[in-house]
Amino acid sequence: MVKIVLQRRVFLLFLVALCFFSGCGFKLRGHVNLPEQLKTIAIKKNNLISSNLIFELKQRLQANGVVVIDNNAKPNLVLLLVTNENISVSDTEISASQRMRYYIVTYNISFSLVSRSGKIILPETTVSAQQNITLLPQEILSNSNKLAITKAQLLPEVVDKIIRTLGSQKVTRKLSQYDQKYYSHR
Repeated sequence: MVKIVLQRRVFLLFLVALCFFSGCGFKLRGHVNLPEQLKTIAIKKNNLISSNLIFELKQRLQANGVVVIDNNAKPNLVLLLVTNENISVSDTEISASQRMRYYIVTYNISFSLVSRSGKIILPETTVSAQQNITLLPQEILSNSNKLAITKAQLLPEVVDKIIRTLGSQKVTRKLSQYDQKYYSHR
């Protein structure tokens, strides 16, 4: 009898937790419903964008059912332009005992969506991710591998934000407006 009551309480607690997390907008990383117009896309970047970013972006797009093709392959293709990638570091404080130095690392990616004809579908948008790092007094940030490690840890987060932006209602609406204009002028 006690076991049944305990099982019911655990089940009830699980249901309450499930409702709470689903109600607050909590989502696990994973599949994003992207607009049909983005099921085939080309990525164009400038020379300063890291290959790691593009590789991660292609993998995540493909995991969401998108075919990433060469940007010269289709005349009416939507282009994802990755225009800027930067990492900034700011000092937050030095501990009172001078034993530790604290930094905030911010990873920013700017991108836009344009039609092959150059029509802007989504103007340049920047997504960011941040992480704190701590250095000992004898460590020098430029000589430490902590910055590279932090960037690698932030990369999936910024790519996730790009994918979620592409799947947003705003982008879906703009793509529908573009489709109506594109096909009505043909």
